Amino acid sequence: MKIRKVVLYTASPVCYSILTRLYPMAQIINQWPHRSYFDHIFTGTVGMFQSSEDIVEEVANGLHNLVPEGTAQLFLPAAMAQNQLGLNNMALQFFLNQKRVEVIREWTPLGAYEIVYGKYDIKKMRVGLRERVGEEWKAINYIPLPHGVFAQLPVFTVLNYGLSLRSILLPGGQTDVALGQDGIYCIDSRVSQLGRNALVESGAYFLTFKRYADHVDVDITTEAPTEDIYWMFPDAELAYMWYAYFCSTTGQTLIQEVSMLVQTDESFGYMLSSVRRRVLDVNDEAQLITSVQAADEAYIKAVTEATEDWKSTVDELGAQVMPPTTSIDIEDYSDYKN
Repeated sequence: MKIRKVVLYTASPVCYSILTRLYPMAQIINQWPHRSYFDHIFTGTVGMFQSSEDIVEEVANGLHNLVPEGTAQLFLPAAMAQNQLGLNNMALQFFLNQKRVEVIREWTPLGAYEIVYGKYDIKKMRVGLRERVGEEWKAINYIPLPHGVFAQLPVFTVLNYGLSLRSILLPGGQTDVALGQDGIYCIDSRVSQLGRNALVESGAYFLTFKRYADHVDVDITTEAPTEDIYWMFPDAELAYMWYAYFCSTTGQTLIQEVSMLVQTDESFGYMLSSVRRRVLDVNDEAQLITSVQAADEAYIKAVTEATEDWKSTVDELGAQVMPPTTSIDIEDYSDYKN
């Protein structure tokens, strides 16, 4: 009988300290065993204690420690796909070009990419979503394609591919900034409540989203929302750029299409993390805030005046239709007199 050993590796000093105290008899290491080989490697991380660049580089290099028919199941931070520059891009291209990669799934709203590395080369790779619905994880599978097709995409994310199957091209390239790089999602477990409170006290901005059957309401506020899903930003410039993006006609079309890919509000809000914007200079950012605020004020004023005009017109027309009211004095009737 073949003896199997399990080794738990963590690069985080914090995790290593905690785990070695909790499980003193377990084989826990904090230095990757480059001279050892494994039948299977399992990686689980969302990037709480390390940057995504360090994580994906180490994981990609670690696959060289598999035996010839070794397998792997990797859960990597979604930031790898959002910030596709430098080591993130190199690692992502490495995975996309591996013929033994069977499937890439994005887990929503967990914020992780699952990459399954099989024993043998395959012709087509599967891409899809795992969405948390109630107490279950629902699978959403898209059309499998050869690895090279995904590797040649200008930007590979599960969202980009899912929208492309609906004939929707998500704007942006690798140098453009994703929402997940700018803001903090309302249920992102990597940020503690203490950290959120500190951001609120320092003057955070919130972008809220409310889904309807035919549209998505987007609003910007400095008050911490209690009901709607939202993204939090440390400054006004970031919040107003994304507010302008999502309130535009094209932005509304995109978020409506994104909304159709998933079931829950939490997953919808999370999927927006892969939407990209242009990088503006400081002067353009300041001008954008001024223009958006002026447009909002003009809109509110126009709606208020139009509403008042409408009410005045309807009141006049209603008066023409209504018959006159005849008043009566109840005391004139003996039954009501004392």
